[in-house]
Amino acid sequence: MVNNTVMLEYEKEEKYETSALALTYYSTEPMHYKTAKKIETATTDIISEEIILKTIIERIVGIIDVETTVRALEKSIKDCLYLFNEVRIGDLVLTPSWVKIIEKKHPEAVELSRKLKSDEELTRIDKWNLNEITKASGWDKEDVIEDLKNLDVDPSEREAKYWDIFEKYYKEAEVLKNKGDNPQAAEKLWGAITVLIKAYSAKMGIFVAEWDHETLWNVVYHNFGRLKPKFRELLKSGRELHIHFYEKHLPSEAFEETWNECVKLIKEILSLIKV
Repeated sequence: MVNNTVMLEYEKEEKYETSALALTYYSTEPMHYKTAKKIETATTDIISEEIILKTIIERIVGIIDVETTVRALEKSIKDCLYLFNEVRIGDLVLTPSWVKIIEKKHPEAVELSRKLKSDEELTRIDKWNLNEITKASGWDKEDVIEDLKNLDVDPSEREAKYWDIFEKYYKEAEVLKNKGDNPQAAEKLWGAITVLIKAYSAKMGIFVAEWDHETLWNVVYHNFGRLKPKFRELLKSGRELHIHFYEKHLPSEAFEETWNECVKLIKEILSLIKV
């Protein structure tokens, strides 16, 4: 089930994962179905359980007890399905739930993802949106583009990539700091912090929009458990460094204190999650 922090929760049962799908046609209560984790089929056709269930619902409008009917039918369906992040059957597209949530809040990001994947030319507004996402995240533009192209990929499959980006930014931040370029070092460390949150979230199968500061705070507060205090303080101090990149408002002593606090917290977090 996806909550406000864009978290997917799974309950393991034999070879299946239980995923919650809210079907609001007849009931405000979520109806649950089981999705085959990965079952190879002998055909080249790929059928989405979500599409099948929606089709069933449309065809049994006259039945009074719809929920009971769907629950009875889904058992015979689940074993022959192969569910991908995006399934195309003719003109039908199955979009991952986290992308649907992003589309409601950041439709421009989903539009950018679509255009970048299809190599479609970006408009002036698209380029502006891309720059804004890059600025907010503290990432390099090429990394933002690569991540947007993979917006619909399961976060857990992207974890290793995020750790690589974290290591890159963290090292680059140290190099810039040693050169005395504090503003650039501050922004690079902010990028390392946002990708650290994204990597740890991916470790738990949670999608996080690194450019959305509200989402960063929400995932830390609602999903990071015993590590919440350290990530919370890291976000606070890291954001000061992010602001410093643009405003250069921190006196030298304050910058050093904030920098050292961030580095200390990052090292403590890494030791606790045993990367």
